[in-house]
Amino acid sequence: MSISLEKIDLLKERANVGYKEAKEALEQCDGDLVEALIWLEDKEKIKKDNDSYNQSRTGRDGPYRSRTQQNDYGKKIEDGVKKVHSMRFKIYKDDDTLLNLPATVALVVGVFTLPMSLIALLAAVLFRYHIALIKPDGDSVMDDQKVKDTIREEFTGEKQPESEENKAQANESQES
Repeated sequence: MSISLEKIDLLKERANVGYKEAKEALEQCDGDLVEALIWLEDKEKIKKDNDSYNQSRTGRDGPYRSRTQQNDYGKKIEDGVKKVHSMRFKIYKDDDTLLNLPATVALVVGVFTLPMSLIALLAAVLFRYHIALIKPDGDSVMDDQKVKDTIREEFTGEKQPESEENKAQANESQES
């Protein structure tokens, strides 16, 4: 009966068990790997939760893991980035558009040039330009009027009366 470290490692990886359990299984089966796997299955010691992870580590499924609950966060991040990228960051005044970029580009540029970006946004506000984050369907996720209303509400504790434009949009959304 020869039990080598290579056999223990192979059984440990294939059955997703510890060294002690792998060695015990090989000892029970006189060093036969197949018999040791069957013995572990009979004893219900093989952990199947990480089976796809172990297969991807050994290369049997190729270099990429299949989508499981473990990497759903990656899918959520990917969907979030796609959703933000479909939005537009727009600085405009009446019919004059000063800037119209995908939101992800505006975010990256804003992060890397933070002081200058803040100065540029302040200048746009001072020159009475409107700043908005617009969904693909044309609705505004965030615009300067919503921000102003929220700030007023926080400091005064009461809601400001809605503008005529906002009332018209609310009526249209209720009718449809």
